[in-house]
Amino acid sequence: NRWIMPAPYYSMRIDYPDFSIDVFAIDSNAMDARNPAEDPEHNICSEKHNPPGASCAAAGGPASVASCQGWFADFWAKNKAW
Repeated sequence: NRWIMPAPYYSMRIDYPDFSIDVFAIDSNAMDARNPAEDPEHNICSEKHNPPGASCAAAGGPASVASCQGWFADFWAKNKAW
């Protein structure tokens, strides 16, 4: 029952009877991607909650916990340019 964004960044127009809204959504989790040793309870790149050898490369994500923070920072920069 969780809402899932259709893409990491997208836009949509919502029309109401008297007005319209253009929504621009960017989702990268960059603010929750920290150094693997930092704040393990609020860090998607933490060593504590990712098993040794963890990789998200098959889904287009970071290849390792060590590259995780940089991957999300780069992804955020690309999203902002969009």
